[in-house]
Amino acid sequence: MRLIHTSDWHLGQRFYHHSREFEHAQFLDWLHQQLATQQPDALLIAGDIFDTVNPPISAQRQLYEFLACCYRDFPALQIIMIAGNHDSGSRIELPAPLLSAMNVQVIGRVQWQDEQPDFEQLIVPIQRVDDAGHAQVLGWCVALPYLRAAEVTANGLSPDVNIAIATLHEQLLAQVAAQKTPEQGVVLMSHAHLSGGEMSDSVRNVVIGTLEAQSVSLYPEWVDYVALGHLHKPQKIGGQERVRYCGSPIPLSFSERNYPHQVLLVDIAADLVVRQPLQVTPLLIPRVVPMLQFKDTLPNLIQQLQAYVWPAADVPFHQQAWLEICVQLQGEPPPVNLRQILDKYLPEGQARLLRLRCEQHPDFKIEADASGANPVNLQELPEPKQLFEQLWQQQYGQPSAQVLADFELLLQELQEQQAPANSSE
Repeated sequence: MRLIHTSDWHLGQRFYHHSREFEHAQFLDWLHQQLATQQPDALLIAGDIFDTVNPPISAQRQLYEFLACCYRDFPALQIIMIAGNHDSGSRIELPAPLLSAMNVQVIGRVQWQDEQPDFEQLIVPIQRVDDAGHAQVLGWCVALPYLRAAEVTANGLSPDVNIAIATLHEQLLAQVAAQKTPEQGVVLMSHAHLSGGEMSDSVRNVVIGTLEAQSVSLYPEWVDYVALGHLHKPQKIGGQERVRYCGSPIPLSFSERNYPHQVLLVDIAADLVVRQPLQVTPLLIPRVVPMLQFKDTLPNLIQQLQAYVWPAADVPFHQQAWLEICVQLQGEPPPVNLRQILDKYLPEGQARLLRLRCEQHPDFKIEADASGANPVNLQELPEPKQLFEQLWQQQYGQPSAQVLADFELLLQELQEQQAPANSSE
C-alpha cells in the first residue's frame, strides 16, 4: 500500500495582507506531478485545508479544481481528507456527496450513533481497483478530524476530554482490529497536537484544558502509520518512524523559513507472515517565493543589503521575495525615518518588506543588565491598521467598525494599485 501524506495547506492565507495564491497554485501543480510519478493508492490530507473557517472563494476554487484534476487524471486514486482546527467541519463536508463520486472521502466532524462513533464514517477502506473493476482492500484508514472538547465529551464517553479522546481511539481501533485481515495495513490520520511536538509561531494553539497535549500512547504498535496534521514543522514524535507530522507545504511565517517543506511518501508492505519495514520518503517541495530575514545593527544591515545578490529585476509582483528586517539597537532609539533609510538599499520590484521591527542587541542587553541600567523597551513597529487605530483613537476616540472597514478597503485598493495588473494579489 502506497500513500502520500500531506497537511496544513492553509489555502486562502494572507501574509501581512498579501495573498499566497500563487505559491499554493505552484504547490498543487507540483503535487499533481508527484501523484503522476509516484502512483500512490491514496492521498491523505490531514487537516487545515483552509486558513479560516470562512475561506475566500478563490481558495475554495483551488481545492475543488485540484480534486477535479486528480479525478480526471488519476480516477483510481483515493483521496481522504479531514478537517483541522482552522477548518469548518460542516463547510468541508457540505460537498461530500459530490466528492464521493470522484473517489474523495471528506470527514469534517465525528458523527455519533447511540453514543457510539459512526464506524462507517470514520474507518475508510483503502482500495485498489484492477482492470476488471474488482476492488481489493489494501488496508484501513481511521480518519479523525480535529476533536473539539464539546464533540467528544457530550456523547457519553467521559466528561474528561483526555479520557474521552482515548476512549474514542480505543473504540475505533478495536473495530479495525476486528475487521482487518493479516495482510491489510492500518493507518490512523489525525489533526492534533501531540506531546513533544515542536511548534512554530504560525500554529494556532487552541487550548481547552489539556486537550492539546495528546500522547503518542494513543497509537498501539500494530498501527502501521500515523499521519498527523497541525504542526507545521516536519517531525517524528517520540522518535518513532511511523508517527509523523509531514508539515506545511509552504512556510506560513518567517519562523518557518529555515527548514525544508515536504510531503511524505509512505510504503506499507503486505506480508501474511512478517510485516516488512515501513518506508517513509520525504518529497521536498520547491520554494517558489524566497523568504528572507536580515537581523543586525543598522550599519551592518546596510552592508548586508548592499552585498546581497537579489533576484532578477523583472520578477513579477507575486513572486517577489518576502522580507523581514530586524534592527538591533544598542541603547539608542530607532531613527524616526528608519523605513526611508532602509528603502534606499532595497531593490525596487524585487522584494516585499512585510515586517520591520527593532530589538535590543543581545550584547548591549547583557551590558545594560550588568550596569543596572534600564534597557529601552521597544515594541514591534505597528502594522498599518494598528497604527491607524492608534492615531484615530488619539484624535476621535475608539474607531467604529465602519471606520475600520473603510480603512481596510482603502488599504486593499492601495495594494492593488501597487501590484502589476496581471498579479494575483
